[in-house]
Amino acid sequence: MNKKDIPDGVWPVMLTPFNDDLTINYKAYESLIEFYIEHGISGLFACCGSSEVEKLTADEMLDIIDFTISRVNGRVPVAGGAILFDDISRQIDLVKSIYDAGVDAVILAANQFSLEHDSSDTWISRFERILDNTGDIPLGTYELPTPWHRLISTDEFKWMASSGRFVFHKDTSCSLKSLREKIEITASGGPKVFTAHSPSLLEALRLGANGYCGTGANFVPELYSWLCANFEQEPEMAEEIQRNLADFERRFDTCDQNYPANSKAFLNLRGVHMKPLCRLKVPAVTQEHIKILSAVMSDFKKLRVLAMAQK
Repeated sequence: MNKKDIPDGVWPVMLTPFNDDLTINYKAYESLIEFYIEHGISGLFACCGSSEVEKLTADEMLDIIDFTISRVNGRVPVAGGAILFDDISRQIDLVKSIYDAGVDAVILAANQFSLEHDSSDTWISRFERILDNTGDIPLGTYELPTPWHRLISTDEFKWMASSGRFVFHKDTSCSLKSLREKIEITASGGPKVFTAHSPSLLEALRLGANGYCGTGANFVPELYSWLCANFEQEPEMAEEIQRNLADFERRFDTCDQNYPANSKAFLNLRGVHMKPLCRLKVPAVTQEHIKILSAVMSDFKKLRVLAMAQK
């Protein structure tokens, strides 16, 4: 797959539903896949931060990827995270295994190749080992915020673009300046650039970002899909949706910062049946949280009606 094959639009960062014993709930996961596709997404990013990848084993990652590829059955492209905080040789093996499972691109976290205060040269040299040992596998990068947040500098991004190996970048800088610089670099080749920042999504799209890859698509993916597809043709409605998406995110964040549990609870309200269970240590979803989520649900439904009328 090359850059042209990665469609613009919305790439949800896929959740991992769990059973009571915290094994993976594949029945709920299958329903989740169908939910994403039914609501206009362009591709799926499995085994990412929202998937609680730091709490998944390498075998579980491969099982999730296999299941995703099987159920999607070619309807949309799938990117799979090979996010393993281990030595480079094991990371290389996982990249190959994830790709062999059938994904369209293998995504690597920016913080998995070096320690927090390592130099840029160290980061690039370790990344080059990945490139040198994975043939022509199409790769992507993800500025995963945990366990520490490593942003990719402009010079590092230039190196990525010049390598010819990268097709996807998920940007979590929340900086339009940084995003603009990366978009300008890709004008002459390089990965497609997807922002994870809801409050500035519309401005990012106007700058030339290729779409959205963030947590908001685990709540109301159809609004993000509408915005990415229609922001130029329907500017007034686009402004309205942007204001509401920023407001929804603020209200979701009032749930004691308990993502992804709050997202699982919200999707359960939407009919994707799963419990708000996480392997990550986040605050439990309370009845007060459900009240907040239900209020957002009411406002969301009204906005969705308006947006769909603009198609």
